[in-house]
Formats: sequence, structure tokens, C-alpha cells
Amino acid sequence: MRCTRTAASAALCIGAIGLVACGSGDTTTATTGTSTAPTTAIASSQVPSAPPSTTPSAPANPAGCTVGELTASLGNEGAAAGSTAFAVVFTNTGKRSCTLDGFPGVSYVQSADGQPVGAPAQRQSIAAGPVRIEPGEQASALVIAVNVQNYPAGQCNPTPVNGVRVYPPNSYDSVYLPRNGLACGLASVNSQLKIGPVVAGASGQ
Repeated sequence: MRCTRTAASAALCIGAIGLVACGSGDTTTATTGTSTAPTTAIASSQVPSAPPSTTPSAPANPAGCTVGELTASLGNEGAAAGSTAFAVVFTNTGKRSCTLDGFPGVSYVQSADGQPVGAPAQRQSIAAGPVRIEPGEQASALVIAVNVQNYPAGQCNPTPVNGVRVYPPNSYDSVYLPRNGLACGLASVNSQLKIGPVVAGASGQ
């Protein structure tokens, strides 16, 4: 009876050892498999990256024209009901392309160095955009001059003038252009001159 219990105990021990051995073998195998798995960093480093895409950009407009690169003149006049229309013409006399963008400034004056007479030209509600001018080419803006005799004399104070002072768009420099006429001397009359945006060509429209 003692030997039987001993043999059984030994058998149980052997069985237990076998189970432990099997369990130990499974654990070792799982640990080894996890430690040797490849990482994504290595995999991604082996894939060549695509070259960056490039989109050609549109050519930018050149810098604005300066007064030193322009000559200004007045175009032919055309009469309309109660007003006269004429173009202020800019010619690129420089050696580079330049841009005019927006509305010129226009005022009546009595002399080349005289002060403005009455209100300056009011901008018309017309969309403006940059106009590229190559050397030798022209751009222009249309001026509408109201016949000041249409206004009551007491509200206008008609005053003789002999020219207009013109400022290219976005410029503080000006040029004097001779033109005889009458202007309202009172600045409260702000509709005696109207100006459109610069467009390509010499017609102002």
C-alpha cells in the first residue's frame, strides 16, 4: 500500500512536471515570436516616397508705373447731353513693363502750379483691375465733365480754368495738362467731374 501511494505520487509528479514543461515551452515560443516581429518603421523606410508635385504659378503683374515712366495727354473730346467726355491717356515711355490699377485723380486748376478749383472727379461705379502696359503702349481713363452752366450760379460759382491736374492711380505725383473751360468754384458741387477706371488702349473705354 505504501509503495502504491508512492508510485501514484511519482506518477502524478511526473505528469505535473510534463504539464509544466509543455506550458513553459508554449510561453517561450510566444515570447520569441513577439520579439522578432518586424516594425512598421522599417517597412515604411523601404518604400520610396513620391516626388512632390509642382504647379506652375501664373506670372505676376509687374510693379506699378511711376510718373517718370509715363507721359500723359488728353484724348479727343465728345459731346453728350449736358456734358463733355474725354480720355486721359497714359503712355509707357520707360524701358520696362509696368501696371496701372484703379482710378486716376483729376482736378480742375487755373495754372500748372495752381490749387484745385472745386471738387475733384468722383469715381464711377465701374469695376477696376490691373492693366499691364508694355513700353510704348497706352492705357487710359474716361473723364466726363458736366457743363457747369447747368447749375444755378449761386450754387456753383462758375470759375475759368485752363487745365486739369492728373494723378496716375495709386500715386501722389501729378502732371498738368492744359484744357480751357469753366469749373464750379464751390466744392459742394461734387458732380462736375466723373472718372472711370484705367483700361487698355487710348479711348478710355
